[in-house]
Amino acid sequence: MKTKGTLILILSLMALSCSQKILKLNSIEKRITYPGVVSASPFIVYEIAFESSNEFKIDEVLLNDQTSIASFSVYSEATRSYLDGSGSLRAGKYTLSFKISDLVRIDETDEISLSIVSNDNKEEKTAKVVLKDPIRLR
Repeated sequence: MKTKGTLILILSLMALSCSQKILKLNSIEKRITYPGVVSASPFIVYEIAFESSNEFKIDEVLLNDQTSIASFSVYSEATRSYLDGSGSLRAGKYTLSFKISDLVRIDETDEISLSIVSNDNKEEKTAKVVLKDPIRLR
């Protein structure tokens, strides 16, 4: 009886480990940034901190499930450098960021959807955006 219970436990652990999620969102935040140049216009910066357990490619970034974000930058925590977000990325921790010049959005409640493709499997996560204090570079 002990071997049967042990076998069932091992099989259930194997099934759980095979169904692991690849994408984990750590934090999503937005803030107004006032540039250091007086003539420059302020803008909203969105930052998504996430990690992946497998090699992946960023498929799509959506703001409120309607606005597709085409221009974004990806920062790798491991190499401490910016990477090309359109190519394949290794497993690890990353920060994806993009800017929007529409300051009216700062008081709205936003949701970000991030979808990635890994091993021909598409995974999408959606989370609410947290508002942070503005950065004044002037």
